[in-house]
Amino acid sequence: SKGWHATACFGPVAGAIAVSNLRGFDAAQTARAIGIAAAMSGGITRSFDYQIGPFQVARASAAGVHAARLAQAGLTAAEDALEFPGRGLLSALSPRGQVDLDRPIDDLGRAWRLETVGIHVKQHPVGNMMQRALDGILDLVRGHDVTPEQVARIEALISEAQMEVHRKSPSTSGGHLVPSHSIELALAAAVIDRRMTCDHLKEPFYGRDDVRAMMARVDIVSDPTIPADTTPNLGFSGGIRLHLRDGRTLEAPSVPFARGHWTRRLTADDAWRKFSTCTEGRLSLRAARILFDQLQSLDRLAAIRDLNPPD
Repeated sequence: SKGWHATACFGPVAGAIAVSNLRGFDAAQTARAIGIAAAMSGGITRSFDYQIGPFQVARASAAGVHAARLAQAGLTAAEDALEFPGRGLLSALSPRGQVDLDRPIDDLGRAWRLETVGIHVKQHPVGNMMQRALDGILDLVRGHDVTPEQVARIEALISEAQMEVHRKSPSTSGGHLVPSHSIELALAAAVIDRRMTCDHLKEPFYGRDDVRAMMARVDIVSDPTIPADTTPNLGFSGGIRLHLRDGRTLEAPSVPFARGHWTRRLTADDAWRKFSTCTEGRLSLRAARILFDQLQSLDRLAAIRDLNPPD
């Protein structure tokens, strides 16, 4: 709520801890690495939808590695950089400075988050709020072979609780288009091109007359029958009503999680579709497929250096 980007702020610390563990640091070295990483923490949500946005995430990863190297080289840092009252990272990032420093962490090193929440893969290159809605409309346009000319109106269904979150999102609160947070743009791309890629977030696409016309046909509808999500930013439930010019209405049901959530894992075809899109223009299709297949069987790879497909 203050504008800090959590990934960019906590990423350096997480990365430093991971690298410290991989390098077998003792407690003193690890504490130094954490302190150095805390000094490198930073990133703001205003960066979203600019190139600096993904850069600040990448910088967080790089900072974690850098912090571990500096700690190994002997650079000093506060051992209580996270928890020092009023001046540590936790106090700095807490909206009201109210940080619980007393409750013991009894399960540290024994309880693993991955066992309860798994790994989530964001299938589409847009804000988390649109993932389920994109799943729903893509199911409809692909399954019923819907063409853009057939579409009269699109209703994106959302719970009342999520509507409150949506009203504060960059796409609605700033009065201007924020491509990666625009449900109208996401659904228009799905109808027109039957997919959503990074190219659809650029002005040559969203500036087109046909795209703007399709965006204008999108209505965001609050539906009291949809339960509120336990995680506020899950956003649009995936419930979609697609009204066609011939009078038919196609509907995709509300769902609790998008494809890519660890409880709704991507199929191999879905994962390959995303991977090939991300590597397009950087790797040949053959090299991308080899790399993809290697990553799917990483546990059987002899060495990381083998992740170097011929191009």
